Amino acid sequence: MLKIMLRHISLLTLTLLILSFFSFSLAYLFPGDPLVNLTGIRNSSEQGYALLAQQYAMQDSFISQYWQYVNHLFAGNWGLSFSSGLPLAEEISRSLAASVELSAYALIFSFVIGLPLGFLAGLRHHKFIDFSLLSASVIGYSIPVFWLALIAILIFSIQLGWFPLSGRISLLYDIPYQTGFILVDILLSDVPDKEFAFQDALQHLVLPSVSIAIVTCTIVLRITRRSVIEVMNSEYIQAAYARGLSPRQVFFAPWSKKRPYSYFAVIGDAIYYLADKRHDSGNYFFMAGYW
Repeated sequence: MLKIMLRHISLLTLTLLILSFFSFSLAYLFPGDPLVNLTGIRNSSEQGYALLAQQYAMQDSFISQYWQYVNHLFAGNWGLSFSSGLPLAEEISRSLAASVELSAYALIFSFVIGLPLGFLAGLRHHKFIDFSLLSASVIGYSIPVFWLALIAILIFSIQLGWFPLSGRISLLYDIPYQTGFILVDILLSDVPDKEFAFQDALQHLVLPSVSIAIVTCTIVLRITRRSVIEVMNSEYIQAAYARGLSPRQVFFAPWSKKRPYSYFAVIGDAIYYLADKRHDSGNYFFMAGYW
């Protein structure tokens, strides 16, 4: 396990270094002044420009400039946004909380639905319910998330009017920003009608979280099913049945002791999908919403 973790950490470090190098190179590939592309600071004075050039070692070699760029990244100095003029780290921190919040709710929903269905499919291997759940998981995994988000908005927001179209909470409620997690901010705030505000925020959460969780639920289901089948077909399971253990004892004991890494596989795949695919549906719930 330690070797596997070290290998993944090494690959992650190497990947981040390569991505940071390409990110730095884009400052020279994009039109305009490379220093302006790196910092986002426009119309600075001559003294300010000279100071920035000295900080980013613009007079030195390309490698020296990259080294200073990495130092600024670790220091949290990511420059200014071209669109808003605000510090990029501040904008990302405010938006990241909403994305993490929604991904967490989608992940919880995926485990609540996917794990029991995966257990059921694994225990009923090669039976009708197994084939039905496996077929449903294939269909769910094949659905494009951006299309599913559009259909959800069209049906449940526009036609039926059950859920809000966009946003994190209604404009009727002014929730002070504290943690960035809207439900937590509501509970920590002293606004009137806190219960109604909390209910309104939950209604805004339903469509985007379910749109993502449908696909991640299929991932959890398939990995859980595969793990259950492997465990139930192993030799020590057959030996346990031969010794007269009940199906309840046979099922629960080896699952928690012999296959702990299956949980990490399920969580890892689900988190990867949430990090990779959340942008597909996020474009249709707008920047005022959860992305």
